[in-house]
Amino acid sequence: MSGMNRSRGVHGIVTVALCALASGCATTIEGSEEPPFDWVADEPSAQCAALTGNYSAAGLPAAANAHAGSYAQVWPTEGSLLSIIERGGNAIPRKRPRPDPAVDPLEIVPAISIIVDASGNARFEAKSARGTMEKLSPLVWTCEGGSLNSLVALSTENFESYVRLWKHGNALIAEQTIREGHAHGTGGRAGRPVARFHFTFASTAD
Repeated sequence: MSGMNRSRGVHGIVTVALCALASGCATTIEGSEEPPFDWVADEPSAQCAALTGNYSAAGLPAAANAHAGSYAQVWPTEGSLLSIIERGGNAIPRKRPRPDPAVDPLEIVPAISIIVDASGNARFEAKSARGTMEKLSPLVWTCEGGSLNSLVALSTENFESYVRLWKHGNALIAEQTIREGHAHGTGGRAGRPVARFHFTFASTAD
C-alpha cells in the first residue's frame, strides 16, 4: 500500500509541475532550450549507424536543465539511459547504473549497447554488473535525420515526451522535450514544447 501511495504522490507532483510549466503566456521553454555548444550533433546523416556503441547508463545533465520549475523534485538530476530507452523519458532507473558494494550486482546495469544497422533499425543490449544479460523492454525507436527518436504519451494524459538520441564525438546525447499532447493543446498549442532537458552519456569500453 505504501508503494501505491508513493506512486500516486509522484504522479500528482508531476501533474502539478507540468501544468505549472504549461500555464501562462511564457514563450520560452523551461530547462535547457538548446544543447550545450559542445553537445551539438555531429555532421548530420540520413543513417543512424554511427550511434552504434557502448555507453554509460548514467548521464551527465546539462547545467541549464535546472532552469525548469520543480526540476530537482520531479525530474532526476542524473540521466538514465535505461529509463530513456525503455520509457521514452528520463526517470529514476529501475536498476542502478553505478557500482555499489551494498547492492546485488544483478541490480546494477552500468552500461548499455546500442546497435543500429544500415537501415536504421536499432536494438539494445545490456549486462548486469555480474555479467549476465539484462532483459530490456525498449520502445520502438525510429531513425530520422541521423537521430534515433521516440514519442510517448505521459501518464498525465495531456502531455507527451519526445526524445532524440544523437552522437557527438564518442558520447551519446539525449534530448527530451515535453510537449502538450493533442488531448490538451488546441490549434497551434497542440505539440507546443513546454520543457526540454539534455544529458550526455560517455562511451565505455567493452
